[in-house]
Amino acid sequence: MFERRARLQQVVELFNQLKQGRIKTWQVASFLGLSVDLPTEAVAYELMVRFEGGVILASPLQKLLEKPVFLIDCDTTPFLVHPSWIVESHQKSGLMEWDPRKVTLYCSPDQESNKGVSGRDLLQELSGKPVLNANVLDSLLANPEYIPEEMWEGNFVFFWGTRYYHPNGYVVVRYLARSGGVWYPFWTKIDNLLLFNHHLAAMIKD
Repeated sequence: MFERRARLQQVVELFNQLKQGRIKTWQVASFLGLSVDLPTEAVAYELMVRFEGGVILASPLQKLLEKPVFLIDCDTTPFLVHPSWIVESHQKSGLMEWDPRKVTLYCSPDQESNKGVSGRDLLQELSGKPVLNANVLDSLLANPEYIPEEMWEGNFVFFWGTRYYHPNGYVVVRYLARSGGVWYPFWTKIDNLLLFNHHLAAMIKD
């Protein structure tokens, strides 16, 4: 009973903040794993349905209420998966207010045709494009409620804006993928990498 009351109070607060514009509709949609393009009415309805079904947990909902604006510092030194790694390239883009509606998953023509594209060829193709870096990956990993699951589900999402030298003499790039309902970070060598239509590059929309 206490848990239900706590959830109800938070749902009411969430509705109030939506009405006041302090929390955006896409943020609630992302929290619920819905399309970030849904209208407010549809998201509000789904929120109440899930509350009545007891599938909304108080803890992550409170986190969303406490941090309605999610900022990511894309300029800071990226996290090293291993101390022996060296940052080979880090594409900075300032302080980003995260909004998945402004992010797209890039798929090259060869990937769309399922012909596949090599890691080096794709890297050249992405040159000059506003790809997201590993700071975004790590921030989303620490705050998975902000990952747009409806958009990214079933894909390997690469963050080409940061690349690392591995001590074994090759360059690697990191990506996110979901398994068993949980998002995990991975890394792979760029050389000998063949990417198909589910290996997508996260970047800012033009």
